[in-house]
Parts: sequence; C-alpha cells; structure tokens
Amino acid sequence: MNDSHATLICTLSARTGTGINRAVSSWQIRFHTKVIRFEGFMSADLLPPPHASSRDWKLIVRFRTPEQLDQWMHSAERSWLIAEAEELLADGAVFSETLPDKEETSHPGGVTEIIRSQIRPGMEEAYRLWTRRTQEAQARFEGFRGVHIIAPTPGSGSSEWTTLLRFDSEGNLDRWRHSPERSALLEEAREVIQKTEATRLKSPFPGWTPIDPNTGASPPRWKTGLLVLVGLYPLVMINLRYVRPLFGSLDSTLVTLMLNILTVAATTYVTMPFLVGRFSWWLMLDRTEGDPRKSMTNTTWRGLGIIVGILLVEASIFWISHV
Repeated sequence: MNDSHATLICTLSARTGTGINRAVSSWQIRFHTKVIRFEGFMSADLLPPPHASSRDWKLIVRFRTPEQLDQWMHSAERSWLIAEAEELLADGAVFSETLPDKEETSHPGGVTEIIRSQIRPGMEEAYRLWTRRTQEAQARFEGFRGVHIIAPTPGSGSSEWTTLLRFDSEGNLDRWRHSPERSALLEEAREVIQKTEATRLKSPFPGWTPIDPNTGASPPRWKTGLLVLVGLYPLVMINLRYVRPLFGSLDSTLVTLMLNILTVAATTYVTMPFLVGRFSWWLMLDRTEGDPRKSMTNTTWRGLGIIVGILLVEASIFWISHV
C-alpha cells in the first residue's frame, strides 16, 4: 500500500444480543454506499471482532489523499452515519475514529477475489460509474467485507484496473457472483470492459490458474494438475540432465534447493501463463457441463487427448536425446 494513502480506522464497540451482527453489517452497507460517492475513495473493509470476548468491530476506510479523506470527515453523510452507529453501541461505549501512523493490513478470515479488468480506450469514466453501481449492489449482499480498487499508474500506458473483493466466506461470495444483479451489471459492462480475469486466493493452485469471471468457479483440480504436469516435466528434465551437472561439486541439498527455485519460478511466470492461455477453452468446461466423472463432453476428451499427446512428445524428445 502506498504511504501517501490516507487511512481512517473506525471502531464500533457493539452491544450484545440477537441480531447485532446483522445490524452492524447493515450499517456498514449503508456506510459503504455513501462513502463510495466521494472523490478519492478506495476501500472500506469491515473487520469483525477478533475473538469471542471482544465486541469491537473495525471499519478501515482508505482515500487516495489526506485532503480527500478530510472532505469525507467534514461531510453531512458521515455525521448521519455516526449518529446511526451510536444506536448500536454497548452501554458506555463511544464510536471512535483514528488516523493511524502506519497502514492497517489485518484481514482475518474471509476470502478475497482479485479481478483484473482491461478497459476499452476512452471508457475510463464509464468504468468508474459502472464500478460505483457494482459496489453499491455487492455491498447489499450478506458477508460483504469490502472492496479495494487499484487504478493503473498514470503515464504507464496500461488500461488494467485491479479490484480486490472481500467476503466473509466463499459461499457468500458465490451467491453474489451467481446473482441476477451481477449478471445484469456484467451485461452493462460489455461495451466498457474489454477483458476480465478473476483469481480467488483460496484455490488449490493460487496464482497459477484464474477462475471463471462469469461464474466464480475454479478449474477442476485434475485439469489444473495435468497442465502443471505438462509444464513441469520438461523443466525438471532440463534441470536434472543439463543444469544439475554444472554444480557437480556442490552439496546435493543446496543444489536441489536452487533447482526447485528455478523450477517454481519458471512454472509461475512462463509455463503456466502460456498453457492457461492456450487451454482456457478446456479448463472451465466441466463446471458448466456437469461432473467430469459422470459426463465428459467431446471437447473435454479432445483437450485430454491433446494433453496426453504433448506429454508423449515431451517424453519421446528426452528419451531420444538420452540414447
């Protein structure tokens, strides 16, 4: 997080009783739908009490500049929301706001989805307006924890916007992703967004395979595993056959560590991005057409045949070169 960002930490010591968690969440939703209309707003993350004996909810609000945060601090909307929050306080508790000396980064629990969006030329303002409507909609869903928008660096020539979307559980995040409200918003965005890629941090292969941006589904593990095998096998063979002999006098423990570092780096930045890009038509298929163990389509079989063929070619090349 850039140090120039302005952060405000709001602490609400809530009363106990049935329904208080829903009441605090409802207040946070109203807070979010108000604050996102202010210039420079970046995110508002709701953190529940860290343990059972605590009643302190924290709302971490971020703006791009201290001046923009100051505008929010002096707004009528903020005053109205604080008055609402006071009705939720425990006896004797006070709603507090602090400006921390250093960034608050604690995000206990929950699930985060990273959404990268390529915006069509000249559609930046339309995207901002669409994003605002999207945030207002998702803030009304149960389990919403917050969203963080990262705009492209000015002068970089990039048109990629990054969104960090947080919910308290994968189930609640999936309910938002499969909702009619989100489907309608995605339809609106067709003329604004050129390409979208989403990655859920809670996945078997975080960072290596994206999730389906339309359904929120991760690729089947067996498919991802086969792609990893296709990219990993030649890297391992090259390391063992050609790189390992270069370090013949070194201890095998150190050499193995070095080779593993090279292999993981190459898999992360070279082979998996390449393979995912060329097998995206195959990766997501099973989640939309049923359980692959019961019903495998022609397309699924075709992809599997290509994968097996590539593995046989790789093995043949190393077999022949070794003879």
